[in-house]
Amino acid sequence: MKNTRFIVFVILFLFLGSFIHAQINTNLKRYIRIGELQSYFSSYGAERAWNNVYYEGLSWPSQYLYQDNAVIERFWIACKDFTDNNSVNYPYYGIYFSKGYVNISLFPMEWNQISRCPSPDVYVNGIKRQTGEEEQVDEYDPNLPADRVVINVVNTSMGLTITRKIHAFSHTNHDDYFIKEYTFQNTGNTDYDVEIERTEMLKDIRIGKLPRYSTCREGAANSDNQQV
Repeated sequence: MKNTRFIVFVILFLFLGSFIHAQINTNLKRYIRIGELQSYFSSYGAERAWNNVYYEGLSWPSQYLYQDNAVIERFWIACKDFTDNNSVNYPYYGIYFSKGYVNISLFPMEWNQISRCPSPDVYVNGIKRQTGEEEQVDEYDPNLPADRVVINVVNTSMGLTITRKIHAFSHTNHDDYFIKEYTFQNTGNTDYDVEIERTEMLKDIRIGKLPRYSTCREGAANSDNQQV
């Protein structure tokens, strides 16, 4: 009887451990710190620049201070005639990508940054330069098509799984833009686990994105109604 309980406990522990591991920290960010355009990206699929102190993100040219230009990235997905996991039918069903909806309608599954090669160490007068900024690279791939690629996978309560890849380059002629690649797949997975909850088709899907930019944090320092 003791052995039986031990086996059940081990199985339960392994199951819970794999479930917890599948969840990505809501506050997790990955900073791309190469080139003139640098920014961070959030694990839940969209970015809000306000960090409780100032609007952070899309710094360009990033070799200078106070060059942030981001405010927020609005991101919606909607469909018609949707029935949720509780058999409730909605004539229209929509999802908004915001931190407040994580664990409700957004379920971050994967979040990592790949680099083509390690960044070089910089020494000045024999002393290694310390920037105080974490590299945040999870793995290296010499065959990567870009110098950096951030990969983000998010399940939604709609059963539509979003995979986005942000490509960044360090080449002097290509270091001031990001290429964002989105893949939308009706996996039917509406939460963190591997179980497929929905097998129905999604009807009349609409996807909307509306980025909002500022006119640079440096400019805000000279404005009476803006916070640095």
